[in-house]
Amino acid sequence: MGSAYGQLHTPMTPPPITALASDILPTTGNVRALVVVVDFADAKYDTDRRLSDEEISSYLFGTDNTEFYPCESLTSYFDRASYGSLHMTGNVFHYTAKGTIASYEKTADGS
Repeated sequence: MGSAYGQLHTPMTPPPITALASDILPTTGNVRALVVVVDFADAKYDTDRRLSDEEISSYLFGTDNTEFYPCESLTSYFDRASYGSLHMTGNVFHYTAKGTIASYEKTADGS
């Protein structure tokens, strides 16, 4: 790769995966996910263009989305990638925050 690669590449520090309990990041079994679609008081999705919660659920957790193979759904991908050992399901909810988008960007302490 030469010296250009060495100058542009910064090695990443590996996360402490071994410190996590095995049930937090399972690689087999049934995994449930929570998906929250958020609107803000001053930044809402265009209702004519926004996917419904049912459509989002189908894209993420559906099992018959073969039109875009190999990018069909998370459920299908994880099922295939784990050789049938990991099955992902979940729920999609829509939430409209009471504040403006700017009120959620930064706290008083800068975080």
